Amino acid sequence: MTGWIAAFLLFGAAFGFATFAHRHHFSEGTSRRSGDPLDGRWMWVCLCTCLWPLYAVAGAYGWWRRWRRASRTPGS
Repeated sequence: MTGWIAAFLLFGAAFGFATFAHRHHFSEGTSRRSGDPLDGRWMWVCLCTCLWPLYAVAGAYGWWRRWRRASRTPGS
């Protein structure tokens, strides 16, 4: 059981590091830096470590909405 929990947390941390620059696609902040310490990479990684399944679903939904909007745009 401990192995599954460790794998879940490690995958979540890797997901957080990989998606930090694209967190605006998950409706979580901007792609620019701010002075707020809670808006940093470590906070994003901590959130993703525990909540990565929710962020994966939210990211897939956001991708689908952007794809659908682009497909409806004339001339593209």
